[in-house]
Amino acid sequence: MKKKLKFVLIGVLILSAINLALVLRRDFLLNDHNRIYNKNKVIAEHTNDCSINGEVEKETIDNTLNIKINLKGAYRIGKYDALEDETLTVICDTKSSEGKFKVVLITPDNKVITLLEHENDQVDCLVSEIKILKGENRIKLIGKDNAYIDLSIDISNREFWKNNY
Repeated sequence: MKKKLKFVLIGVLILSAINLALVLRRDFLLNDHNRIYNKNKVIAEHTNDCSINGEVEKETIDNTLNIKINLKGAYRIGKYDALEDETLTVICDTKSSEGKFKVVLITPDNKVITLLEHENDQVDCLVSEIKILKGENRIKLIGKDNAYIDLSIDISNREFWKNNY
């Protein structure tokens, strides 16, 4: 009888350990915001899926958004509901950023277009024309490994920043 009880207890312990390992692995995968960096399907979602370390500093002056953030994951910084297709000028300027991050445009059909990608201490300045489609267009910052981002984005249509979060 004692041997049977011993085997049952060992079996219960093994099953409990396996269950705990699966739960911990699932939680790790769900909360690991670094995994988002190259996952366009997750980036295109309407929600923020990120971890922010400290305060977010944001200031909008005319057509320019200045933002400082310590970010891991995807964070929406602007939204624009275009009434028709149009072309806008975008100027992105990194100041003293560290780590890996990118600035992306998400079109109404959830296509993710990288506007700027930055790694470590490089200084980036981007000037480009982007095609905005009729419907909801969003801009997100995507950070990896708690990237420190100090960025200015100037878009020739200030409506992008009226609905920023």
